[in-house]
Amino acid sequence: MLTRRLDHNHTFAFHGNVMILVWGRETLVDAVVAVCREMDQFGAQNPQGGGLVTIVEADAEMPSTAARSAVADLLRRATYVRRSALIQEGSGFRAAAVRGVVTGMTLLAKQSFPHQVFDSTRSAIPWMIAGLPPHLGAVMSPLDLESGIQDARRVFDEHRRGRR
Repeated sequence: MLTRRLDHNHTFAFHGNVMILVWGRETLVDAVVAVCREMDQFGAQNPQGGGLVTIVEADAEMPSTAARSAVADLLRRATYVRRSALIQEGSGFRAAAVRGVVTGMTLLAKQSFPHQVFDSTRSAIPWMIAGLPPHLGAVMSPLDLESGIQDARRVFDEHRRGRR
C-alpha cells in the first residue's frame, strides 16, 4: 500500500490497482480537489483503470454543499475508475440516512462506472473484486484487498492518534 495523502480528516492510498480513500470527521473541498489530482495521476499511470474504495467513518459529518458538489465532480470526471464502492460505516437511522444521501449524490454525479453503497467492508470487497481489471497480470484476491484497506485504516488511525 502506498499512502499518497494523509491528514486528520482523510487518507488516500493506492493498493495495486485500487485507490482507497478514508474520510474521517470532515470532508473538505480542498481535500477533495487534492484527492482528485492524485486520482488523475493514478489514471495516467494505470491505463487499464482500477477500483475506488471510499470509506466514510460512522462519526463523519455530512459534507457541505460545496464538498458534495466537488465529490460529484470528482466522480463524474474519473473515467479511469472501473468500479467504485462507498462504505458508510455505522448502523441505525443516521448511517442509513447518510447512505441514502450518498446514493442520491452518486445518481446526480452520473459517473461512467458502476458505483454501489455498502454498510461494511465485508460486503463491498466481493463486489469490488468481481469488476476489477487484472493488475500486472494478476487478479487481486479478496484477502489482498482487505489487507490494503486495513493498512490504510491503520495509517490513518496512527496519524490521528499522533495529532491528539
